[in-house]
Amino acid sequence: MGNYLWGPKKVASKDYFEEFIFGQNGVHHVIKRSFTIAASKKVAPAEADSFKQFVDLSAKFLLVHHLQEDEHIFPFYRKHLKDATALEGEVHEHEEVSRLLADLEEDLKQDKISDAQKICAAIRDMMCDNVNGHLVREEKILSPEAFREHATEKEVRDLSTAIHAMIKDHMNKMDSL
Repeated sequence: MGNYLWGPKKVASKDYFEEFIFGQNGVHHVIKRSFTIAASKKVAPAEADSFKQFVDLSAKFLLVHHLQEDEHIFPFYRKHLKDATALEGEVHEHEEVSRLLADLEEDLKQDKISDAQKICAAIRDMMCDNVNGHLVREEKILSPEAFREHATEKEVRDLSTAIHAMIKDHMNKMDSL
């Protein structure tokens, strides 16, 4: 019997390019879900600390994800794949999200929950629009086919190893935003 979420016994693909992109898209799903919850949750005063911890962790997760893209995935894409300028809009949006995360951190420190939720909504809207949002555009560009056509499996495995090391390093260093 297979996992109910993934179907009969086929949890992992033998195609490493598919696995790599599946992992990235899974991270995108967590980001979408986290900021959707943070933007729309009714926060009672007794839940404020728990909410702040949730938002702080979500923001940290997003920040580390953007670092891995900016430091590893996007340079790899530019080196190996066809259109070196394809991700310029995404880089610009990462910078904008970083500014929003700085504002979010300040609002959380000052217990401005409703202001923090407005920032979460802005991040959600920028990242998650199903037609032309940041994550949708990124997923169209960073496809398994693009990696399969222009990079070897070893190169993608090395990229994945570097990303996991960077994530571990940053997540261990950061107590908070």
